Amino acid sequence: MGHLDTGFLFFGNTSIRVLAIDGQQISVPAPALDVPPMHLPPGPHKIFVRAFRDPIAAYACLSATLEAGKIYVVQTNRPEIDSTEIWLEDKATGAILSQKQKAAAMREPVLVGPLVQAMLAHPLPAC
Repeated sequence: MGHLDTGFLFFGNTSIRVLAIDGQQISVPAPALDVPPMHLPPGPHKIFVRAFRDPIAAYACLSATLEAGKIYVVQTNRPEIDSTEIWLEDKATGAILSQKQKAAAMREPVLVGPLVQAMLAHPLPAC
């Protein structure tokens, strides 16, 4: 079975979360800092991910064919409004499995009130 590992990058507030796999939303209780690995069957998959570093949230849809018995990790550079890339790599070799995708980045500040959050609301990119 393929195995997808997510978690924190760097030190601080940068995190990556898988939102959906093959169109099926992943529900993880918030704030889940220690998300368990996801086990996926081998074969082609579409993985919708969110990288976040306050106040920037970056979204990307990764397409990859997973192999049995391998562990994969979602990676990103530091989320910025105009230059965030997200990709999937083999944990053992570091080989990039999916192409690096230019993420759709939006402002989603954590410590603002409901009015500001409503003003910044946006539709999520399709995957």
